[in-house]
Amino acid sequence: SKRRLIVAIRRRKKTTDTSKLTDDFQMLFVKDMHLRFGMKFPSGRKETYFEEIEAKVDNLIQIGKKKGISKLGIAGDVFDIKQPSLWSGKAVTKNHRILQKLKDQFDIYTIAGNHDLIGSARSNKKESMYSHFTESKLLIDIHLKPQKFDNVYLYGIDFNSDIAMLKREIKAIDTEAKKIKADNPLAKIILMFHEHLYPNNLKDLNEKKFIGSSFNYSYLAINYKNIDVFNAGH
Repeated sequence: SKRRLIVAIRRRKKTTDTSKLTDDFQMLFVKDMHLRFGMKFPSGRKETYFEEIEAKVDNLIQIGKKKGISKLGIAGDVFDIKQPSLWSGKAVTKNHRILQKLKDQFDIYTIAGNHDLIGSARSNKKESMYSHFTESKLLIDIHLKPQKFDNVYLYGIDFNSDIAMLKREIKAIDTEAKKIKADNPLAKIILMFHEHLYPNNLKDLNEKKFIGSSFNYSYLAINYKNIDVFNAGH
């Protein structure tokens, strides 16, 4: 039935196990690392906060080594503090060290989340600390700059509070994906974006609880049928 078809598509798009997209493609995805080394730990967090975050980074590295994975995707909010004026030299150095640890194992593909952008605005991206680290070659920014790995195409879109514009950007990628698949039936398309992605069975959802735009699984599956995997942030 039509309903069953939609559910099947939704389930296919729900998966983030991209190691199964092709026989030889593997990539790890995480979101919202909110790195803030060299600064005060967040209010309400334990004094072991920084040790716990670094332990998680080390765990990612160990997974990569064990499974032979050399690509890492971060779906926005790589950093926690937006304003460059709040970053000391010590903070820059410490976060550089953490990212270098990751880069020693992975090529790190990223998009900018709202915490990576001054005032949560794309127009301020060039002045952000996020751009400092992409210019330092520690991060590979893929906002509207697709990456091709044999039959796998990785796309990314920065945070955007303008949902109409965001939908147009995703639609453009979906249209491009359709052309790619017409030429290469084996092609698989992955999209990283930062907005909320929530399940269909969430009742009485008050979207005002979420920052910026949000989607559910079925909306993406029905409207962007040529994108195989969505990796969302927040």
